[in-house]
Amino acid sequence: MTPLTAYDIMQRLKSRYAQEKDLNQLLEIRRSAVTNITATYGEKGPPGAQTDKMAAYAAKADRILTRQKFLKLVWQEETRYCAQLCERLTGFERSVLYCYYCRDWTVKAVAKTEGYSERYAANVKSKVDAFLRETNVQPGDLCAQYDEWLREMEGD
Repeated sequence: MTPLTAYDIMQRLKSRYAQEKDLNQLLEIRRSAVTNITATYGEKGPPGAQTDKMAAYAAKADRILTRQKFLKLVWQEETRYCAQLCERLTGFERSVLYCYYCRDWTVKAVAKTEGYSERYAANVKSKVDAFLRETNVQPGDLCAQYDEWLREMEGD
């Protein structure tokens, strides 16, 4: 098995905003559908088969909430690891690492905010990426529960 690198973790971290957005969207769709479905039941409540469907539907919503909970734990741990990596870099390299991977900014946005050209920022990002690819994740870099949280988040 290929060792996990800091680059692998930072790629995961960069995807967390999109994952959170997807889970929020799924949850909102479920909540909206439940509201519409229960509004049609009337005073007597749903028939038996509908109750079973509703329980299954609610269980799926619970699973989304569980995934969301573990996503937050994983995200926090990856952010902590990103901060740990930042300590090994200097000035603008630190900004590129943190803003690009942790805050999900574009290279252009990092350059503009820090007052550098986009070309220079892209060169620095390449240097940071090389550093990340050369840095293997060591035991203790991530908390012991990280792999378990990933499995829970992904539903395995």
